[in-house]
Amino acid sequence: MFGIESLEVMIGVITIYLIFALACTAIVEAISTWLSVRSSNLESALDEFLHGSVDEGKSFTDAFFAHPIVQSLSEGDDGRPSYIDPEIVGLVVANLIMAKGSASSIKQAIDDLPGTIRDNRIKGLLDALQSEAGEDRAAFRKLIAYHYDAAMDRASGWYKKKAQTYSLIVSTMLVLFANIDTIQLANSLSANPEARAKMIEISQRELDAAKEAEARATQENKSPPPAADTAAEETDAGIDPLRESKDRSENAAKALARANADLSSAGIQLGWTAPPAGIGDWASKFLGLLVSILAISLGAPFWFDILSRVMQVRAAGVSPREKSTQ
Repeated sequence: MFGIESLEVMIGVITIYLIFALACTAIVEAISTWLSVRSSNLESALDEFLHGSVDEGKSFTDAFFAHPIVQSLSEGDDGRPSYIDPEIVGLVVANLIMAKGSASSIKQAIDDLPGTIRDNRIKGLLDALQSEAGEDRAAFRKLIAYHYDAAMDRASGWYKKKAQTYSLIVSTMLVLFANIDTIQLANSLSANPEARAKMIEISQRELDAAKEAEARATQENKSPPPAADTAAEETDAGIDPLRESKDRSENAAKALARANADLSSAGIQLGWTAPPAGIGDWASKFLGLLVSILAISLGAPFWFDILSRVMQVRAAGVSPREKSTQ
């Protein structure tokens, strides 16, 4: 029985991590939307990819974002999309160099770009791609799209690092504000069978909801919901940034309210009542808070996976009598 109790305490703690990780993810998404992190990240990546000039005094990146096709994906004249399909990038880049006027071939159009292939990086890149594609415009556009994909892989890494930093900051704020002490929570669950039973119920509900969302996404041939992937890419076409930011903020507020309601229903009260009494208590509190900060910052997908595995272990270890009472 001791083993089952310890497993249930573990499930309870993991579930607490999960519900606050969901809230953390929602807050990070709201911050990312408000700060236009994805669009600025894409702009930085494209500035690296298209570094150089299309005309004297005009950068290739500015010309790219001013192109009507890219403008149609943006919000307003100064807006920036957060995702652009590689095929569109290939089309726009090829169009920019071929629309200069007198060029009768891809090679000539590239040669007409200002500077040399050494001091105009985009000219050097396009010259290398043209050497491989020849005068086949479809193949040339495809090669541009391929190299853009490679650049976006690096940009995705940039975004993940930013998201991880935001997650750590938000996790720290949540843990310190709500006093989410892993050691204290484990002790509380260990001494309260009713709380453990309620946390098991909540954990099963979260797993069922995740499986239903994944099944719907699979059926609709779509990506997993945003809560499962903080690095998901979106397009800004047709989206009001202020409305989207408001929706993200409302989702974050709902996630926090739901987390508090779940724990209250299990009889677990968070928050600060009195400071630790001595050095030993302070050390325990610091360790408990630090573990919670790091755990919650790992994100909801990580804890969904761990919780699913631990619940399977528990199901295999529950006695027949206990199964009959569930």
